[in-house]
Amino acid sequence: MLRFCLVAALLAQSAYGFPTDQHYRVTSEPAQLGLDSADRWDSEAASDFVTYQRPINWELNYWRQNRIYDLTVGSISGRQFLKYQRLKIYHDLSDRLQFRLHWLVERDFEQDRSATPVELKFKLTNQWAISAFGETSFYKEENDVGGSLFYYPTPDQELRVSGLWGDFQRNQRTVRNDSWLHAPAAFTLSYLFTPIAATQTFHRAELHWEHPSVRAVAGKPTARLSYHSMYFVGVRSLDGGRSLGWRLFYDDSEAIDITNDLVRRRKRSLNQVEYQMRMGPHVLRPGINFFYREGREDNNQEIVREILPTLWMEFLPRIRSWGTALPSFGYDTTFFQQQTSLRTNENTWEHRLNGKYEMLFKNSATLSLLFTFDLDRFGTSETWEGGAAQFSLMF
Repeated sequence: MLRFCLVAALLAQSAYGFPTDQHYRVTSEPAQLGLDSADRWDSEAASDFVTYQRPINWELNYWRQNRIYDLTVGSISGRQFLKYQRLKIYHDLSDRLQFRLHWLVERDFEQDRSATPVELKFKLTNQWAISAFGETSFYKEENDVGGSLFYYPTPDQELRVSGLWGDFQRNQRTVRNDSWLHAPAAFTLSYLFTPIAATQTFHRAELHWEHPSVRAVAGKPTARLSYHSMYFVGVRSLDGGRSLGWRLFYDDSEAIDITNDLVRRRKRSLNQVEYQMRMGPHVLRPGINFFYREGREDNNQEIVREILPTLWMEFLPRIRSWGTALPSFGYDTTFFQQQTSLRTNENTWEHRLNGKYEMLFKNSATLSLLFTFDLDRFGTSETWEGGAAQFSLMF
């Protein structure tokens, strides 16, 4: 298993919206896989997605807190925003029973998903727990139901395995004449390490696999869907105010239109590494991103390779009556290489300047405004590239 995980991480296929929690994911519609995104991807898109991603340290906040909300909205074209939104509320009903609510929204060129699972978790012992969760819909045929087993070897470590069955009542309660010959089912295994001590170190690993599902209309198979993914995220605190953060994500999606004999498949991942160090009163964050993205439609193939070095410098914090202001500037460059089965190649370099103004409020909230400028077209009407806003609240 370790060899398999390492090989998959080093393949560096490209992904852009990092998932939050795949325990609540199951694919029941081809549109959820986002396999039509290839026409919208160009040499500037990757820089948008890297710049607008949630800061890695927000991941630690999300997994450590019982009540937290964060939102990212960023311009990715003249007509579209990406939107990442998540809400998490855990509330103890008794010493053993806990209510859990998640609201997960992930919308960009490569995904368009929204889920609001509700969960009840029951503590069996100090080391073992179980849960039942699900999501209901106006149409009962779209209801999902799942369950989890938790194991806590120490108070700051969690192992979780889940099963989720999508549209589990479609064959009995559909309002149309469609059904499942093989219903969608997803299985997820995760490991989480969040130290109780006051440190920025944490690790999370997640493996997600969905059994191939087959949709039918009037008893005849029409579509086959499959999906699996791996995700590794973490931060390692070092001495002297230094730290190393990483996000590695790989997934493989396939949708077969049986009626029209059309096969569409995509492999993608993002390998992102970021180092933080202090230079006198300032904070310097160099990073590197390696992308590889492969899409196939029948005999047609498109491969995109991208390398994005990034460099951010955080200047002196400024104390305000409402909290602390943190201005910073960043630079990134993108090497974009595109190859197709028609033997057409494109090699492009892109350069961008980024600005960020982060406001850390006293009441456990953060608001960041990001601005991006195209250095290749600087001084023209296309200098302004776009912007984004990020908000996080712990309550």
